[in-house]
Amino acid sequence: MNIRNRTIEMHKINRMAIIVLMIVFTFIQEIKAQDADHLELMTEHFPPFNFYSDGKLQGISVDLLERILEMIGSKLTREDMQLLPWARAYRNALGKENTVLFMTNRNELRENLFKWVGPIIPTEYGLIAKKDRGIRVSSRSEINQYKIGVVSKDYGEQLLETIGVDPANVEPVSTGEINVHKLNRHRIDLWNYEVTVAAWIISQAGFDPDDYEVVFMLKQDIGSYYAFHRDTDDAIVTVFQGALDRLKVQEEGKPLSEFESIVNRYVKRPIGPLQ
Repeated sequence: MNIRNRTIEMHKINRMAIIVLMIVFTFIQEIKAQDADHLELMTEHFPPFNFYSDGKLQGISVDLLERILEMIGSKLTREDMQLLPWARAYRNALGKENTVLFMTNRNELRENLFKWVGPIIPTEYGLIAKKDRGIRVSSRSEINQYKIGVVSKDYGEQLLETIGVDPANVEPVSTGEINVHKLNRHRIDLWNYEVTVAAWIISQAGFDPDDYEVVFMLKQDIGSYYAFHRDTDDAIVTVFQGALDRLKVQEEGKPLSEFESIVNRYVKRPIGPLQ
């Protein structure tokens, strides 16, 4: 099942629950819109979900967040969203009140560090190699044979730590683009990253995604969210969640929900399948 179909399946929400959420949303959105204006919105370069192009921030999570802000009556727009290196944004979101970090993968390590709004879209992390290297990985125990590139503090780095990969074999850098070039120069053997984002970055770097392959899938259907600082007022989180849920409702007579229409603007072809 491709990412578009998985996304649509993931977001089939019970209509009765939506009605309840809409009532709550309407009741408190007016008193919380002004509070939302004080939020500091932070993201990273993670296309097609969030990235900078043509002089502005774009992407699935950016477009969704802008619509959410409009729906709750906030004065904030995409112009107020900051594009930062992931490690810096993550550190800010942990330690600074009134911050929102997106997209953030929700997992056991992070569960109690933030308050969550989502899910936005499912993501999946895999070990990516150049096809001409002929690398084959059939089990987690074989991963330590290779040098693996990651983005510092990204979920991919945390995932390798969780499954017990030797830190000496993991090379963190600040961006995914750096890892693409390291793969091509054989300075790393594998790159652990979200596979749809990796395909986009490879293409933007001037390479052909068909020359790369996912040799081992580490984690699929990971929920990605807007991560709010843990001291954020619960009512603000509820308003944001209600707005996102409303975007996922398919209105009568329309072929897609507004959420699905936004996803379809950006989804690109993935890296080649497992060989």
